[in-house]
Amino acid sequence: MIIDITILFLLVAAFILQLVTLLGNLPGLRTVYFARVDLVLRADGLLGDVLNSIRQNLINIPDYFTVASLSICQGATTASSMQCTRPTFGFNAPTNGVLNVILSSIPDKLRVAISAAQAGVLIPSVCFCFLAMAIYIVGFFITDRTKPAKRRWLIVMLWITTVLALLFAIGSIIVEVVGYVGIQRAVDAAEGRLPDVAGVFDLRPVIGPAVWITVGAVVALLLTCFLYCFARRRRSVGQEKELYGDPNQPPQENIEMQRRM
Repeated sequence: MIIDITILFLLVAAFILQLVTLLGNLPGLRTVYFARVDLVLRADGLLGDVLNSIRQNLINIPDYFTVASLSICQGATTASSMQCTRPTFGFNAPTNGVLNVILSSIPDKLRVAISAAQAGVLIPSVCFCFLAMAIYIVGFFITDRTKPAKRRWLIVMLWITTVLALLFAIGSIIVEVVGYVGIQRAVDAAEGRLPDVAGVFDLRPVIGPAVWITVGAVVALLLTCFLYCFARRRRSVGQEKELYGDPNQPPQENIEMQRRM
């Protein structure tokens, strides 16, 4: 029973972690993103303070951009509010300011690739985690254990959904890392094409917490598969002992003869 509860806890944890990653940059989850680009002024001291004030109040250039699974945000370190796009496939959402300029410059082929990664990897990863969790609850806490045929089908479905959830979670990590590397290369290319901007701003890409959250989901799913194999092995050994007896125990006839002697 302890192993069953542990498996359920791991499945719930993996589902929550994947869901949090998918909903990154939404209200309440603004700090969940897989990449962030900081725009740091090269000037320090009084000159840096003056340029920062001009940038934020007159030119309206943000301090950073954050990229999550379905939306992009921009913000300033001196302000609590952020400007974000609504969740869309391919980040195809109209907005204002510098963020709108960045989104409008995304090539159509890249936008299609982003949409395919969102719809084909990130969202299915959450769905399969939820299915594995739901099947486990139904199979081991609701279904009648005296009906082995029905439970056998649930076990097969559980294995399929758990393995798929694990594979899609690994795919989510690949998508997030590739996205971060792509942003890093785009920043390097932008600094090369715009030397005037690079002379004023230092563009610093940083990997976000969403990647590590997804890694946590992968670890939870791996532990789930390991514990489930261990639990199935224990149940098989227990059933063999009930049917054929424990080979390490002496036969019952020998025990009765020893008692008589």
